[in-house]
Amino acid sequence: ASLTSVSAYRGYDLDSTTAPAAAPDGTANFIYRHPEHDWAYTQELRLASLPGTRMPWVVGAYFSRESIRTTVQMDYLKNTVLQALFGLPPDFTQRFDVPRHTNRSIAVFGDVTVPFAERFRVRAGLRYTNERKEALGTIDTLVSGVAIAPTQFNPSSDTYSKLTWKAGFDFDLTPSNLLYATVSTGFKSGGLNNLPAAAGLSTYEPETITAYEVGSKNRFADNRVQVNVSLFHYDYRNYQTFTFYQPTGGPLAGSTVFPTLNSQEATFEGGEVQAEFALTANDRLGASVNVLNNAFDRFVIALPFAPVTDLSGEDVPLSPRSAVALSYAHDFDLGSAGTLTIAADGHYSAKYYATGNQGATAGNALYTQGSYTKVNANLTWESAQIGWTVSAFVRNLTNKDTINTISGGYPTLDNFLLTNAMVDPPRTFGASVHRSF
Repeated sequence: ASLTSVSAYRGYDLDSTTAPAAAPDGTANFIYRHPEHDWAYTQELRLASLPGTRMPWVVGAYFSRESIRTTVQMDYLKNTVLQALFGLPPDFTQRFDVPRHTNRSIAVFGDVTVPFAERFRVRAGLRYTNERKEALGTIDTLVSGVAIAPTQFNPSSDTYSKLTWKAGFDFDLTPSNLLYATVSTGFKSGGLNNLPAAAGLSTYEPETITAYEVGSKNRFADNRVQVNVSLFHYDYRNYQTFTFYQPTGGPLAGSTVFPTLNSQEATFEGGEVQAEFALTANDRLGASVNVLNNAFDRFVIALPFAPVTDLSGEDVPLSPRSAVALSYAHDFDLGSAGTLTIAADGHYSAKYYATGNQGATAGNALYTQGSYTKVNANLTWESAQIGWTVSAFVRNLTNKDTINTISGGYPTLDNFLLTNAMVDPPRTFGASVHRSF
């Protein structure tokens, strides 16, 4: 057997300040601040059978720990809805601090493929996951930087455990044609919202899925043509959805908060055809077509002091009903100097709902991003002889602007009825250098 250990550490700091609305004199009347520090450590151990084993297997364990320190602060400076509707003074601030938030995950897993005949194999796997999330949050209310109410402490914690499994089979029609079918379950743990306990939204439930897939993988013309076809059906329970929430009463009256909620049920089903063609020894052409039928089977958002929103039957955000991708790559053999590869790919997406405002007005909640096409390009030089790879890329070559997140107006009189959007990255350039030892 072979033993593999993979360790990773990452960390980042974010400091974001946004002033989305201005008073008639041009000064900001609402400022949104979001500083955050995050670090995470992961460790995975796998013990696997060697290649060529008649009954391939793998067992392993996984551990991760993430620590987050973050603040969300909203400064309502003047001419705000809060002042007009609730009589609050100018220079009013709400600050949601999470000085300590930790996520810990432990899992063990195993997978085996058992041959029952020369061309028929059965696959099975199990995974047990245990996750714990803890947060100590504070909520402060200030005027001109001076507290006008005692600090609210909001300690939250929860533990989530789940045994997930998969089962399937492979059947070789020929040495170059495979049929397969798989049933598997998945688990995404719940989480914590830093909101007053009286709001009843401190935590949200885990998301689970049962996934069914059948398909075929094929090669033709002396392996110069590869065609893969698959059909799938995904049943989600407690699908997690990010929500823009502005209650008109209760403990959060006048606040702008962003809790995560669970829908009751969601279903995805569709198919994919993927093909790759070796036109010559140095030219490759790829194409894929995806179709998707997705909807919230039942999703009624009934938050306190807010209108009831029924999204049952609506498409799940950020999931277009069809997508097409094309790619082309050409290799230039430079002899002892290595290989130079020029590649380009294009992606077409049908229209879809942007995300981020379920629970607010239905018109904003279901904002539609129209269909679009984006093009990327890559240039890679590789020398296997000395182990160096240098790559350069440009993403979104035509600088197409598309929306991924939408929300209602911020709580200022001149912005309350507007819609705020976050867009995907514009034309982006980058490069990387890789060294193999």
